[in-house]
Amino acid sequence: MAGLLAGLLTGLQTGCATTQGGVTIDSARGSFAFVRRVVVGQLPGGIRQISQNGREMDSGYFTPDATKFQIEASQEVERACAHVQILGSRRPYSINVRVYREEAKPNGGYRNVGSDEKLSAELARRIRDDLANRREDHNIIDDFRAF
Repeated sequence: MAGLLAGLLTGLQTGCATTQGGVTIDSARGSFAFVRRVVVGQLPGGIRQISQNGREMDSGYFTPDATKFQIEASQEVERACAHVQILGSRRPYSINVRVYREEAKPNGGYRNVGSDEKLSAELARRIRDDLANRREDHNIIDDFRAF
C-alpha cells in the first residue's frame, strides 16, 4: 500500500500527465512571454502556424524518429508536426503538447494517421526541462548586488 501511495505521489510531482491525444505540463511558472519563448525554442522545425493570440502553435514538419527530432521533413513519406497550446489566463500556465503523424498518399498530399503519444511525451519532456533550466531574466550581471 505504501508503495502504491509513493508511486502516486511521484506521478503527481512530475507535473506531466497524458490527456486526450497529448501530454500536459502543469505549473509552468514563468511569465507568458517567457513560457512562449521556451516553447517556440523547442518546436522542431520552428513555427509553421500560430494563433492570433499566440497561445496555439504548430511546428514545422519533422521526421517522426525521436533521434532526428529537429530535421525538417516537408516532402518525406512519413512526417510529423507538433501542436502546442499554452492554457490558463495567468500563472501558472499549463502547456498541452500533441504530435501528429502524417503519411504520404499515393496520389499526392498527406493524410493524418493520428497522434503519437511517445513523441508528444518526448517534446513535453524537452519543454519541461528547458523551463526548469532557464531563468526568466537572463540579465544576471545587472541583477547582481554585491552588498
